[in-house]
Amino acid sequence: MITAPEAFAAWRIRVDGAAGRQWVTALPALVWRLAERWRLSLDDAEPLHGPLSLVVLAHRDDRPLVLRVAWPDRTNAQEAMALRASHGRGVAELEEADPDVGALLLERLDHHRTLHTLPLREAAEIAGTLIRTLAVEPPPGLARLHDVAGRIQERLGPRRQALGEPVPKGWFAAAQRHGC
Repeated sequence: MITAPEAFAAWRIRVDGAAGRQWVTALPALVWRLAERWRLSLDDAEPLHGPLSLVVLAHRDDRPLVLRVAWPDRTNAQEAMALRASHGRGVAELEEADPDVGALLLERLDHHRTLHTLPLREAAEIAGTLIRTLAVEPPPGLARLHDVAGRIQERLGPRRQALGEPVPKGWFAAAQRHGC
C-alpha cells in the first residue's frame, strides 16, 4: 500500500482544507483500485509528486509506466484528451485514463532528467523546441495554446517578480511582444 509523501499531503491540506485531507486519505485505496483495474504491479519506490498530483512508478507486464493521480478538477478530462490526440509526440504516451478520479496511466520517462538541472539558456532552447513540437491545432473542445498563453501572461509579471526575476528581462519582454 502506498503512502502519500508528507510534503504533498501537507500542501493539499493547506490549499484545500478538509476536502484536501479527505482526498489525500483516500489516495492509497484509489491507487490500489486503479492498479488492480489496469493490471499494474506497483514498484517499491516512494511515490513522486508535484503540487497537484501523486505519481506512482509501476509496471504492466515488462513495460515501465507511471500512475498519476491528480487533484480532481475540470482539467483532468482535457489533459487526457490532449495526451490521446498527441499519440506520444513530444509528451509521454497515454495508456489509460479515468478523468473522473484524476487518473492517468502514462509511459514512464526518465524522471531524473529534468530541465531544472540544466543552465537556463540550454533549458530554454529545449523548452522552445518542445513548445514548437506541441504547437498543433488542438482537438475540438480544447483551448488553443495561444489562448492558454494569453491567460498565463496576466500572471507572469507578478510571478516573475515574486520569484526574484529568474527569467532575464530581455526574454520576458520578447515573450510579451509575442503574446506569450
